[in-house]
Amino acid sequence: MFYFYSGDIKTQFGLRIWVAISQKFELIDILRKVAKQLQLSIDPSKQSNDFLIEIHGSLRDKKYLIVFDDVWTDDLWTQIGEALPNENNGSRVLITTRSSEVAKDADPTCEPYKLGFLTKELSVELFLKKALPNHDPNKSTFNDLCDITDQFVQKCSALPLALVVLGGLLSRKPHNYIAWSKVLQTMSWHADDGKKCSEIIGTSYEDLPFARKSCFLYFAAFPEDHEIRAVDLIRMWVAEGFILQEDNRTLEETAESYLEDLVQRSLVQVKERSLDGSIKSCYIHDLLRDLAIQKAKEDNFLVVYSHPDCDQQSLSRARRVAVHHPDCDKLVMSQNLRSLLCFHDKVMPNCSKQKLLKVVSTVNGMNKMDSIDVGMFEGLTQLRYLSLSGYIRDKCTGQLDKYEKRYLEKVIGTMKCIQTLDLFLNVHVANPGTVDNFPDCVWNMKTLRHVRTGSHKPKLPPSIELPNLQTLTRVTANESWKTGLPHLSNLHTLSLENESCSWMVIAAFLGTLKNLISLELDGSFPGEIFDMREFPFYQHLQSLSITDFTNFGEMTPNEIVIDVTTIPPHLIDLWINNYHLKQDVMSVLENLQCLKKVTLWGDKTNRKIRCSAKGFNQLEELSLMGWTVLEDWEIEEGAMPNLKNLDISRCKELCVPQGLRHLTNLKELAWVNNGDDGKADEVRNLCKHVPSLYI
Repeated sequence: MFYFYSGDIKTQFGLRIWVAISQKFELIDILRKVAKQLQLSIDPSKQSNDFLIEIHGSLRDKKYLIVFDDVWTDDLWTQIGEALPNENNGSRVLITTRSSEVAKDADPTCEPYKLGFLTKELSVELFLKKALPNHDPNKSTFNDLCDITDQFVQKCSALPLALVVLGGLLSRKPHNYIAWSKVLQTMSWHADDGKKCSEIIGTSYEDLPFARKSCFLYFAAFPEDHEIRAVDLIRMWVAEGFILQEDNRTLEETAESYLEDLVQRSLVQVKERSLDGSIKSCYIHDLLRDLAIQKAKEDNFLVVYSHPDCDQQSLSRARRVAVHHPDCDKLVMSQNLRSLLCFHDKVMPNCSKQKLLKVVSTVNGMNKMDSIDVGMFEGLTQLRYLSLSGYIRDKCTGQLDKYEKRYLEKVIGTMKCIQTLDLFLNVHVANPGTVDNFPDCVWNMKTLRHVRTGSHKPKLPPSIELPNLQTLTRVTANESWKTGLPHLSNLHTLSLENESCSWMVIAAFLGTLKNLISLELDGSFPGEIFDMREFPFYQHLQSLSITDFTNFGEMTPNEIVIDVTTIPPHLIDLWINNYHLKQDVMSVLENLQCLKKVTLWGDKTNRKIRCSAKGFNQLEELSLMGWTVLEDWEIEEGAMPNLKNLDISRCKELCVPQGLRHLTNLKELAWVNNGDDGKADEVRNLCKHVPSLYI
């Protein structure tokens, strides 16, 4: 996959798409992945034919490279062929497969290329990269391990997965000959290559501490090639009780260390990391997933319902069920069920009799579930994690266009142990955002740790006290804060919208938050000036987003003035949208040593900005959009040395910054709606060193 992102490939192909294919795949899922990489609209209402037509139109007249990774059957070609233009312009489609028959059927006129085994030298390099990531070849410790390293590499038969998993196992052992030789002696090495790889994977699993074994087995619930949001996974682990309390750490922080340990052992792979280095999303190799499914079933830990003919006996006694098939309305589950995870968008199986449930989630990606009967959650008093996204059905009438909030209040109000509540519920009306569908009883639940509301964005009442709450998103400020303030002493993440409160009222609430790391403020604060220095979280705030969506369409800046000299000094991510900026924002922000991402939209103040040498030393992503009066941007040589992504859009008065040629590490540049075509040609000439240009 490394070569897919190399400069040569990017130079040859203007469009590059990489899609992993599951053993059992749905066409609509593959098309959504392609459409996402083409930056097409991913509307949940779109059908397969809609995507086929749009993808074909987007690829037409373009030279593209598409990689379909790990194809199992030739059915893919008959289903997706309509989306790929048959033009003789040098475009290529590359597949990887484990089946020689699939390779031959893909193009009978082309001889498939068979990958060879790793050489001994490459095998040793890969093994040591995992086993001793920071090794020094000159140290005596390393020399002592050379002989046994050769034995491990020989036993792995040049199988990359075996090498990285075994290396991950040994990375957690003392780095000496005795410890490594014990591992060598405990393993059976006489099987063929396929079984040998399974043996190594199994040994790595058995080496896990008990709590981490449960965390690993949880991956069995997710479909093949599924991208897993780390924050959701961690909160489910906490709700299940897998995480042991450690001094000076929250349960979530300990869970994150468990996930990092699984990654270090090569049992889990990172898909994306956040700007602060934490894991944002991850996935699991299909062979490791097979092991997790096998062990989970053996231990009665979890059963995957992937077909109506699934083993009913296993389902009837399973502690956890992952539903991958929509035909589940009559699914019979154990009364000892602890977790129910749904990975489709049709209907929730009835779980009203499973009184011991701790985790319920509709993990259905981009789609909202067609029908959610709130009544099925009545009496689930042990629930700790509830994540619902979809259309709710009225209890009495069974209709989707009527809704009784009092009944939802009654159901949610009985969940006395709830920790995570993620409710994105809709009704079938013209404007679902106007329907108040968030239960007020939530604000009395002392066990809450994480809350995410839906499109209604309920008002946060005063005089509430939630000492365990860490995450609160999509809520609205309340005018009644003038007489009392919410007490949320351990809040780490806040997303707050303002409709009519003054900045003085908002600031009073923010002044009570000592542990805030991420703050998102949406709304209007007319006639005020932001001064962040007055807040107790000023020194350790990492992410700040300030946006006025009230007049977003007109791109008219809010009356508020932001004094950027008061921006918190340790920010990693900054987003300012539709506000006046008091001075040359770049000359101030470039001195913030931690900034990695900056997004600035809709400024109508700055006519000239300057980035000096050595400024923005850590910056990786920068977006300037809608700067309607900006004329000149000076970029000195040495500025933004780590910048990888740059987006300049709707800055029609801006002359092409000649300093773009100094951004030698730039990987992607978007230059959109910035005036005449002559500017675009000038950008192309200046930025020949940039692998990906979007103009």
